[in-house]
Amino acid sequence: MFHPHSSRPARAKTRRGRSALPLLVVVLAVAIGALYWLSRGTNAPPPNDALRAPAPSAEAAGATPAGEALAAEPARDDRALPAGAAPNAAPLARFDGRGRIRGSVDTPAGSELPAQYTVVVAPSRTLIGHEHAAERRVDVAGASEFEVPDLPLGGYDVHCEAPGMNGRALAVLLEKGSADPYVMLLLSPAGRLDGELVDAELFPLEDLVITLEPLGQLAGRRTTRTDARGRYAFDAVLDGEYRLHFGTAESPIAPARELAFQAPSFSFPRIVIADLHTVLVRVVDSRLQPVQGARIFGTGSKGGSFDGTTDALGEFRARHLPSGRLRLRAESEGFGKGFLALDLGPLPQRELVLELEP
Repeated sequence: MFHPHSSRPARAKTRRGRSALPLLVVVLAVAIGALYWLSRGTNAPPPNDALRAPAPSAEAAGATPAGEALAAEPARDDRALPAGAAPNAAPLARFDGRGRIRGSVDTPAGSELPAQYTVVVAPSRTLIGHEHAAERRVDVAGASEFEVPDLPLGGYDVHCEAPGMNGRALAVLLEKGSADPYVMLLLSPAGRLDGELVDAELFPLEDLVITLEPLGQLAGRRTTRTDARGRYAFDAVLDGEYRLHFGTAESPIAPARELAFQAPSFSFPRIVIADLHTVLVRVVDSRLQPVQGARIFGTGSKGGSFDGTTDALGEFRARHLPSGRLRLRAESEGFGKGFLALDLGPLPQRELVLELEP
């Protein structure tokens, strides 16, 4: 008989719930394991063959595909260039041929055209084709127009030369298509260069040799002497760069100065030269009599030189000598020779006697 307060049915229900729990845990574990293996299969590394890099193509390896070699290589100019010619040198055909230069010469207002002048054409210092050019000189008399015929095509500098006149160069290019140019040249008067020299007390240095030398042109060297006021001047000086020597160029008494001259005139600043000496030399024979007309010459160790003859008293005054060792020599036919060396000390004036011996 069933009793309403009996506990048996409740215990049976509890035992069934406890037996289902382990089964649920097992099912859940299986599901988690399946998901894990599925995820590993999705992220698995590729086979070894898949890791190998693909072979480079012919273009990537630097090979030129067949049929494209001629298109990729630029065209070449197989014409040979002369030895030493630059790759970008003008083609030789540009200067293949001959031509001429014609023109006229004019002068500034107030100046007359010289009766005779020389037209000079020379290889240009700046134009291309100068290596093909030739040098020519054409003398022109009594005419303002000129012609220089039969010139190789090339780059030229053209100018005029005349005594006491400046002629500036004009660049002219002779080439195919322009082988007969007409140019206009100008001749202008040369100028005057002057200056002044004084000693430390501002007294003029009289009778001192001044040398004017064009830079790089020893042939154009000129000399003059200072006057009683210590002034010097050079006329008919052409435009250009010069070097001034105070004294001879071989034995100056002060450092040389350089200048750029341009006509019509230029006055060089005053030059002060200190510590100079004068030596009075009396030349005598073996009987101590003065010798007139004896040649006497000498040089100083620090510059200065002289070369002259003795007067009626047998005397010669050597001036403008810097301090240092002085060597001098005298000679006269029939009397013999003499030599003397001395140190020029603090005294500005010295006197000495030089005896000639047969």
